[in-house]
Amino acid sequence: PSLESVESDMALKWAAQARMDVRLVAAIQRQEHPAFCGIAAATTVTSAAGVGLTDQRRFADAFRRAARWPPVFAHYGWDQLGDALDRLPAALKHRLLLHLQYDGVPMNVLAEWFRVQGYAAEAVSAGDVDLDVFREDILRAFPPPPSATAPADTDAPAVAAVAGGAAAEASADACADVLLASSTGKPYVVVNYSRREVGQMMFSGGHYAPIGGFHPGLDKVLVVDVNSRRYPSVWVDLLVLWGAVHTRVGNGAWRGYLRLRAPAAVRSESAERILGGEGAGGAA
Repeated sequence: PSLESVESDMALKWAAQARMDVRLVAAIQRQEHPAFCGIAAATTVTSAAGVGLTDQRRFADAFRRAARWPPVFAHYGWDQLGDALDRLPAALKHRLLLHLQYDGVPMNVLAEWFRVQGYAAEAVSAGDVDLDVFREDILRAFPPPPSATAPADTDAPAVAAVAGGAAAEASADACADVLLASSTGKPYVVVNYSRREVGQMMFSGGHYAPIGGFHPGLDKVLVVDVNSRRYPSVWVDLLVLWGAVHTRVGNGAWRGYLRLRAPAAVRSESAERILGGEGAGGAA
């Protein structure tokens, strides 16, 4: 499959033509542990939306802040053991999840994590949908501009962030504006896919990544890679990405993607840090 790194001149040209989520690309978080791709993809979304926890190692704290713990351990595929663990006292569940997060997080747990923070979240199994549904969800996250004549939202900091793959490429003021801007009701898509199926043969296991852009003319999507130490963010054909999502893991379960919608934006923890450390109490 043909992949185009965001670092290339061609990718810069595509970014200027595409429907980009500038906030999300600028808010990218690099995963802080080899098993944190799902967590980093999730905290990239919360950073962009301005709602929710953004510290990867405090992932479990979102459940501790919730009024009531949702089922979490039942999603690990442990049958009766998972059900029993979900009946533990909240403090013990929090401690257990703090350890389990270092082995990776199932997609359904990520969905629960988003829901306790006010997001509409659905874990979509690739075995239950087809390419047309996947395309509809991508188009919902990246609709046409309000006017056909409206200029693309590709100011200099945005293009720099796309090219560099990190918010550090933009100015501090631009980053603060990105993280604090209202994203009420904004849809997001986070994919769980096989790297091998998109042509990434080294470190070719499963991976999580948010989608940062859609190019309707080329039918390509921007996969924002939270593990940029191994691979850069890339543009990939939507059909090829769907083929990588429509795969099974070792136990036979389908991969899939998260269909998300943000709640009303409030100041996030990452925005607090950018604006001078007014406290990390942030949004719950």
